[in-house]
Amino acid sequence: MPTNPDGTLRPYNTGEIEAWHLGTRGIRTGENPRETYSPNGNGCVRLWLCDWPDRFAVITHLVGQVATWDDSGTTKLTRLLPQAHPTFAQWICVRAVIKGHKFIEDDDTEGAGNLIPTWDAAEIEAQYEQVPFRLLADEDAVDNETLRYTTKPGHVGAEVTSSSQYTTYPGGCLQYKTSDGSPPHNKPIQTNVGFVECDGKFSAIWHRIPENKYEPGQPLFDRLHGDPVAGVRPWIGTANETPLFGRPAATCLLEGVEPVLKPDPIGSGYSWDLKYTWIYKPQTHYRLMFFDPTGAVDPGYVVVMKASALYNDPDNMADTDSFFPLRDHATGLWQIY
Repeated sequence: MPTNPDGTLRPYNTGEIEAWHLGTRGIRTGENPRETYSPNGNGCVRLWLCDWPDRFAVITHLVGQVATWDDSGTTKLTRLLPQAHPTFAQWICVRAVIKGHKFIEDDDTEGAGNLIPTWDAAEIEAQYEQVPFRLLADEDAVDNETLRYTTKPGHVGAEVTSSSQYTTYPGGCLQYKTSDGSPPHNKPIQTNVGFVECDGKFSAIWHRIPENKYEPGQPLFDRLHGDPVAGVRPWIGTANETPLFGRPAATCLLEGVEPVLKPDPIGSGYSWDLKYTWIYKPQTHYRLMFFDPTGAVDPGYVVVMKASALYNDPDNMADTDSFFPLRDHATGLWQIY
């Protein structure tokens, strides 16, 4: 894999690519490229030829790679971006098929006793597909991995739904709080008062995370799941402290994460796709409806906190003030450190 002195991945340089004798094929027959335009997805097939021993390097050049590097003691992601269509930047190489060109001999050295044919060259059929996320180099996504390799809400697989429901709350230990002490300040939640409430769900998918960076003992895994016995709250079940995908603070409650382990397209190892799902409430998760049957106070959503807590905005709210602790989802869910 091509790396810089600091351990980050870098693109292959001109000299390295020329050494592969990489060239196009299928020009005379009109097979290169073959493009597809469809409401179900766009893409193309491009055909290449390279020296047989260099085929693995060419595949890495085509489909890209993900790794980690040490940034002054902090482990961060580094990405070699896949090759993109020269006209459509969102069409990237996602897979490739190789077959031999001009047979030379059978060689069992590569296959540990299995005969592996040796060829003069490798014919490569590279499949490009339109992807629903941006491709940015390391220097363009510093400390903000949401900018790249993230399928945002609304795309296939990252569903967005909305609904309404009739909601009632029992009375209990929480009270309404207002910033200026005006009614219904310090009033308990009303018992069995029902109202129609709008909410929804949405998801986002973070793609191609190294296999060993999402497992027990790793910072991201432990951050999400916490250690309730030790008093460490999991981030699952918390609301967003800062705006998230255009939605205001405290409106998005992290319902869970769905990890899917996929074979990495470089031919060895696996990588994770992490699908995060949130419950969205435009009135925020720490506000409940207040209805005054006397009509003295207009009905509306009011901050709800424990009785001894003072009114606070989301960025100052302590974990113990409300049922829904707040965390910086836009940063912490996209960090492996």
